[in-house]
Amino acid sequence: IDLNRRYSKILCATLFWAEGSKKINHIAFTNSDPNMIKVFISLLRNSYDLDESKFHISVHLHEYHDKDAIFQFWSDITKVPLDQFIRPYLKPHTGTRKHEDYKGCITIRYYDVKIARELTAIYNALGDKY
Repeated sequence: IDLNRRYSKILCATLFWAEGSKKINHIAFTNSDPNMIKVFISLLRNSYDLDESKFHISVHLHEYHDKDAIFQFWSDITKVPLDQFIRPYLKPHTGTRKHEDYKGCITIRYYDVKIARELTAIYNALGDKY
């Protein structure tokens, strides 16, 4: 689907509303679904002229994950270089379940207060209208 900037912003704001941080001094979007991550970051890039160096990725890993492989997986999904990944959060494994194909949960952070406020304004306007 080829979307113009206006529709991209609306869709991006809607995803941000559902899965984003409600702090409006930066964008933080968290999810474990690679497709949702790919869609969100693509919409964000389609909606704004971004400084790619402002992306930072945080990964939540379990102790059974291979950190390097998981980082590479998410770098391939997000197209964010590995040097913009921060130290992972290591979640303790309870020993009850191990998801073989689970790649961890990531938070995409993009530091631009103006964009964060605009996305928040869009989703607030949607909420007020409907």
